[in-house]
Amino acid sequence: MRRERRTVTNREAVGPYTLLRVDRGGLDPGAPGQFFMLEAPGRLLPRPMSLCLALPGELAFLIDPIGPGTQALCSLESGDSLHVFGPLGHGFHLDVERPLLVGGGIGIAPLPYLSAKLDRPPAILGFRTESSFVTATINADGTFATRLHAGQHVADLGGMPVGYELRSVRAGNTDVAKGLAITDADVSNVVITVRAPAQLPRLRGRVSGAPANAKVQITGPIVGSQTASIGTDGTFDFPALVPGLYYARVPEAPALGTTLVVVTQGGVNEAVIGAPPARQ
Repeated sequence: MRRERRTVTNREAVGPYTLLRVDRGGLDPGAPGQFFMLEAPGRLLPRPMSLCLALPGELAFLIDPIGPGTQALCSLESGDSLHVFGPLGHGFHLDVERPLLVGGGIGIAPLPYLSAKLDRPPAILGFRTESSFVTATINADGTFATRLHAGQHVADLGGMPVGYELRSVRAGNTDVAKGLAITDADVSNVVITVRAPAQLPRLRGRVSGAPANAKVQITGPIVGSQTASIGTDGTFDFPALVPGLYYARVPEAPALGTTLVVVTQGGVNEAVIGAPPARQ
């Protein structure tokens, strides 16, 4: 461990928090989970901060400005200097076969450094407000848009059905899966690719009381709405659907109402719309 006077290289707003970057100098970043004592300007005691990012030539600390000391740290600007002492404490155990990172609020501060060391394992994060975790709605044509503060952002997809996984995130020809740098300019060429299961589940069923030439319409996740023709015997078939919850109806026969259908991965799913056929 060492104590050095280091220079602030940048200060970034990350939702309600501040990412304070300082030049590394001769300081060792240590292991994920260890912390450093940062000199708070105008305060007697330094503040302990876990290392958020170990960047080339820099150390970065995620700080929640909730008191005089942390507010003083978050007021530092590029070119200012402060004493940094560390690393201190004990880090996380890294010899875990299937790691899962779990954190909430400012407690996520050490997780980016830990995630980089573990090659980005799955993570579950919780926040007090949406300002800490920005969401974007995926439109029916696959496009999305959102507003982000300046800084480094990692894209993820929440609520993906079983069997789906994030394959790649690219900005033009650049791989940004591990982080997309946002400045004061718009970014419009981000493409997120999702890998679907080799075989999607099937949904088939029967409609009782449908008029001739009617169709079954289902509305559900990702795919929006799809339709299938109803055969002369009342049967219908959707050969491939994304697993999830669907609402099925026959637009030409509103009296049949709406039927809730759950499509699960593996095998064939079946549904009955309207009254079931009478037993012979």
